[in-house]
Amino acid sequence: IGNMIAMVPIYPYSCRPADMVLSNQAMHDRWFFCDVQCRGHYPAYALKMFERKGFNIPITEEDKKALAEGTVDYIGFSYYNSMCVKAIPGGEETGGNQIGGAKNPYLSESDWGWPIDPMGIRIALNQVWDKYQIPMMIVENGLGAFDTVEEDGSINDDYRIDYMAKHIAEMKKAIDEDGVEVMGYTWWGPIDIVSFSTGEMKKRYGFVYVDRDNEGNGSNKRIIKDSFYVYKDIIETNGECLIKDVPYTLDTHLSKLLKNKTYQDFIIKMSKGKLNKLVLKAAGLMTFDQLLNKAKLEDNNKDIIMKVLNIFEE
Repeated sequence: IGNMIAMVPIYPYSCRPADMVLSNQAMHDRWFFCDVQCRGHYPAYALKMFERKGFNIPITEEDKKALAEGTVDYIGFSYYNSMCVKAIPGGEETGGNQIGGAKNPYLSESDWGWPIDPMGIRIALNQVWDKYQIPMMIVENGLGAFDTVEEDGSINDDYRIDYMAKHIAEMKKAIDEDGVEVMGYTWWGPIDIVSFSTGEMKKRYGFVYVDRDNEGNGSNKRIIKDSFYVYKDIIETNGECLIKDVPYTLDTHLSKLLKNKTYQDFIIKMSKGKLNKLVLKAAGLMTFDQLLNKAKLEDNNKDIIMKVLNIFEE
C-alpha cells in the first residue's frame, strides 16, 4: 500500500540565511503527510504548530500503535515544478501546482507561468529517498500548454517532447547515479481533459488531442500528437531512446583528442593562454578533465569546449 503527495521542491531564493530557514519551514507542508504515513508518528514540527495554534488533538496509545503499524510500502508523488521562497517580500512571482512563489531567474516558464525545472525532479527524488528510504513512483508529471492543429492535421508539440525527455533523463540520473529506487513513471495525462487547476480545456497535457474548447464546443475528434510516438518509444526502450552517445567526454584521454590539429588549436584558444602545444604534448595519458582542472578552467568553459568538440565530430 502506498500514498500520494504533491511534491514541490522549495528552494531558498538566495543564500540569505532567512531564505533558507523559510524554505525549510515551507517544506514542512510538503513533508507532513509523508512523515506521518512513512514514519508512523506525528513530526515534532507539527506538534509544535498544534501547540502554537492552541489545537488540542487527543492522541491515544491505540492511535499511536495504529500509526506505527500502518506505514506505507512506497511513495507515489506528482512533480510538475519547483518553487522559490524569500523572507523579504517583493519582486516578480510565478505560478505552480497548487502554490506559487518568487520567480526563479534561472528557469523558463510554461504558457501558464509554471516554472520548468527538469533537474527539480532529480532533486525531489533524492530528497524523498534520503528522508524515507522506501521505493517511489512518479505518478504525475506533465506540461500544460497551448496546442495548434496544423493544416495537415498534425500537432507538432516539440515543447512537450522536450519537457518529457529532460525530466525522464533527470529521473534516470537519480536512479543510475544517485541510487534512488523508482518503481515507475506515468505522464499526466495521456489524453486532453479539462485542467483541474484552471478549469480550462485549452490547457492541454495529453499525447492525444481532443477537439473540444473551453465552452464545450467541438467534435470530440481525437488526434495523435507528435509526443505520442516519442512516449511510445520511451516505454518500448525503457528510456534508452533518450540516451545520446557522444564521441568525447571529460573522461576521454588526451591521446585520442590531440591527434586532430583543429582540436588542439581550439582547446588552446579556449584556455585563454593557460594551455599551449608543449603543455598538451606533455600531458600524456591525462583525461581531458584532468587537463582542464590543471588549467583551472571553470566548469561552464569545460562544457562549452566539450559541446563544440562533439559538434566538430558530427
